[in-house]
Amino acid sequence: MCVVAVKYFDKFGWCGVKNRDRNYRPTIAFKRSTKNNVESLYMTDEITKYSEGINEYGVCILNAATAVKNDESEAADARRKKKEAAKRDGVYYAPDGVKIRKALKFKTALEAANHLIKTEMMGNTFIFSKEICYLLEGGKEEKEFTRQKELSFKDPDREWDKVDYYHELTEIKKSEFVVRTNHGQILPWMGYQPGTPNPLEAISRKGSETRHDVAYAAVKKATSPQELIEAISITSNKDAQLNPVRRSDPKDKKLLKTTGQLFMKPYELSMSYIPIYCHTLGGSFDRINNKDVKCSLNILAFKSNDFKEYLKQKVGK
Repeated sequence: MCVVAVKYFDKFGWCGVKNRDRNYRPTIAFKRSTKNNVESLYMTDEITKYSEGINEYGVCILNAATAVKNDESEAADARRKKKEAAKRDGVYYAPDGVKIRKALKFKTALEAANHLIKTEMMGNTFIFSKEICYLLEGGKEEKEFTRQKELSFKDPDREWDKVDYYHELTEIKKSEFVVRTNHGQILPWMGYQPGTPNPLEAISRKGSETRHDVAYAAVKKATSPQELIEAISITSNKDAQLNPVRRSDPKDKKLLKTTGQLFMKPYELSMSYIPIYCHTLGGSFDRINNKDVKCSLNILAFKSNDFKEYLKQKVGK
């Protein structure tokens, strides 16, 4: 799943970082769009067509899923739908990826956030630019969602009935920072649940909480954009599933692995990608970063951190 964090720095403005976890090795491509006369730069998972990115106005979008069952099975859904619809449609597009790409056509973070609300974006989504940041926590209405989930425990193959969309949009103060993983906090009934009767979900809830707490403690100490990405690059727990960055055994197909990191810096209109567990990066870099573009792409090398050593280095900051 994911760890996402945002923090405001006086000299730089808002910055955002994300660890993206998958149970498969994705092929990552980078694409640029100028539709609606707004340039946007985004990464795309070529298997599912899920995307996140930045536009020429510095609007950035990063998300951590809370509809986790759907999110974890998305690659399998993509492969299945490609086979079923190969002659008819050709490609599967992750719904959230479509929503995010369209939201990146707006000139302000608030307009982008309102578009995501209109299209019923699920999960913990940060929409931010240099001087403003919103957290959109979206999901399903609690009472009916809980009822449907209880029914799914009894019959995992049961198709859910339609459940009304519910959301909370919060503007984050510059004096604050926020970290999110894969459980709801404003909407606590979303995502992995405490006290679940499902043993696998109980393990996932522990992982979501632990990764959140470790990242939160480290992000609190970060005093620059570079330290922000370092703060979510911790791999020191012997149980890889409890680290912000999961360096799990590639041979174990059941374990989630951190496939890469996203690093958004609106103040310089840049998006950096740090590959960890992914196939050869797609895209033509000479076209992506030509002299006429407004948003720049950087590819960085991953550097892991020890949690205790990281906090020790940041004492007094």
